[in-house]
Amino acid sequence: MSFGYQILGFGAYPNRVTAEVIVPVAITYVSTAFNGDASTSQTFSSQSLGTAFAGRRIVVAALAEGNAGQTITGITVGGVTLDLHVRLTNGNTEIAIGSRKIATGTAADIIVVTSGQKNRYGIGVWQTNGFPAGLGITDTGTTLTTSTGNDTLLGGGMIAMAGGPSDNPVSWTGVTERYDALVDGFEEFHSGGDEIFEDAQDDRTVSVSTNKNDAANSLGVVSFNSPNRVISVDFIGNTVNSGSSTAYTFSSHDIGEAASNRKIILAIGNAHSTAVAVTAVTVGGISGTEVISQASNNNAFRTQIWQVDEVASGTSADIVVTFASSTDCCGIGVWAAYGASTIPHQFKSDDGVPTLLSEDIDVPAGGFVIGSTQHGSAGSTNTWSAGLYENYDQANEQNHGGAYGYFAAAQSALTVTCTRSAGTTNGAMAVASWGKAFTSAATVTFAGSTVDPTNATTKTFSGHAIGTASLTRKTLVMVDFAGTVGDETVLSVSVGGVTASVLARSNSTGGGRPMEAWLAETPSGTVAGTTADIVVVSNDSNWSEVGIGVYALECGDHYDSFTSQANPGTGQITIPAGGVAVAANLLANSTSATSSFAWSANMTENYDEALDTNTSRHTGASGAFSTFQNEVTITSTPTGDADSQWALVGVSFNPVP
Repeated sequence: MSFGYQILGFGAYPNRVTAEVIVPVAITYVSTAFNGDASTSQTFSSQSLGTAFAGRRIVVAALAEGNAGQTITGITVGGVTLDLHVRLTNGNTEIAIGSRKIATGTAADIIVVTSGQKNRYGIGVWQTNGFPAGLGITDTGTTLTTSTGNDTLLGGGMIAMAGGPSDNPVSWTGVTERYDALVDGFEEFHSGGDEIFEDAQDDRTVSVSTNKNDAANSLGVVSFNSPNRVISVDFIGNTVNSGSSTAYTFSSHDIGEAASNRKIILAIGNAHSTAVAVTAVTVGGISGTEVISQASNNNAFRTQIWQVDEVASGTSADIVVTFASSTDCCGIGVWAAYGASTIPHQFKSDDGVPTLLSEDIDVPAGGFVIGSTQHGSAGSTNTWSAGLYENYDQANEQNHGGAYGYFAAAQSALTVTCTRSAGTTNGAMAVASWGKAFTSAATVTFAGSTVDPTNATTKTFSGHAIGTASLTRKTLVMVDFAGTVGDETVLSVSVGGVTASVLARSNSTGGGRPMEAWLAETPSGTVAGTTADIVVVSNDSNWSEVGIGVYALECGDHYDSFTSQANPGTGQITIPAGGVAVAANLLANSTSATSSFAWSANMTENYDEALDTNTSRHTGASGAFSTFQNEVTITSTPTGDADSQWALVGVSFNPVP
């Protein structure tokens, strides 16, 4: 009898017998207010925040109308600056939605700040326990409808607002309306709504109908995910010291809500005749580690990203940045991340064309990206791409900026660019991504290898070792065979009756000699014991010289693959921190089946044996990696056999979620 449960979270794992408990998001509408005083900021005094609770996030949707070209530059609640997920200018209408964890207080002054005078202001206030799913989605014009990008995971929700030069009432689709009013009695509406979803939502449509189809109408939507499903990252603030020093102390700097799983991430920028590097960072006396550092191509500017783990207590702390020698200035951006891995997923940098800095970076599902830049054009501004929201853009004698982005879905080679508005001076950019903290590092155990030189369409390896039984065991089968020259391939693999999925396959240059990687979910509740029948089916009725290498895995999802037909076999593969990799190589039509293989130092050889007595041989190797490996090279080098047929496959896996 076979049975299974589905893990709900970062990927689905059929036939797993463990399950993640989903804490549903809670969204509570609190209040709305408006004011018609023309000003450059509007204070809504003692505005209700609802019931206080640990982990509470306050969400404010703001409207500012009148005087085109003036933008909402910030929203504060009780002096705490919100992280803006939506910020949209459309004619005379300006909207913004921001949030921040604020665990205490039932009322506070809410201030909406604009770059210049606006005539009318309105706000809507919510509280939630959820985390924003990255940047919000917006729409403008005569028809306010948005769907693409409106995604939530299981147990998530949405908050939406709209405003513009129309009369009320308006009508919502996709969310439940919570308020609908005119701003100070003028024909300028502001309205908001929210919705909680039991099931995951993919491109959910949210729309609002007005009685005046004005092009200046605007819509903004922000998704919020369950508090235990995703990483939370909050931008805290940025500070600059333009004086010359070797060490800079930013006293009693805000570091966000205290939590046992909080880490502080800092973007640092400085300028000097030489790009002096940071040697140490402390937050509240806790030492940090460098993630990545990049100097400009003229070596006058430097940007760096540092992280400080286990900053569990306090909402403010002294941040001390120490350089190798005196530098002319120092600017910092500060983020608080909750539930993120202690090891960054990936990090890259660029010192290329001054006005456009660009890098591709991978982001795991539910992960986030931090970007930092430093350049020499004090009067220019930065524009970030690829779903990153600019948090700050400050002058530290020159220019230092930072941005972040959250991604519910995994991103492969996400192109992140930072473009300057003006200036031709040199610059530098650094980007880093983090994933969810994993339960434990992945493990890989070699269970055994077997060869079968007989001809048959179906090969059954009876009672084959598959490793120690566990509730989370996976079985990886590396299959190879030497058939006739052609398009021979494996049609199916099963382990103890469980159908495996192919992860990667490579065929030799002459064809008919493939190496393939197949993965089956084999928890003890589905496949009992330490052995099972492994059945391999090919499309070649005369296939022979069949070999398998079998591994027991405790891991998360398949992460990356590579293939090679070269001699020696070589390829690049990315392996997440706490992940594992397995590779296998087939040598067919060789001059000697007794030749052996040598693997690169990052892999441990597990088997190296002849498929028959004549011309074929296979080998496999594995490795576990505590740190992130970006396109690491794996090689399998034979002794002799330069004219042989080759097929090499490598696969990597995430740590245990």
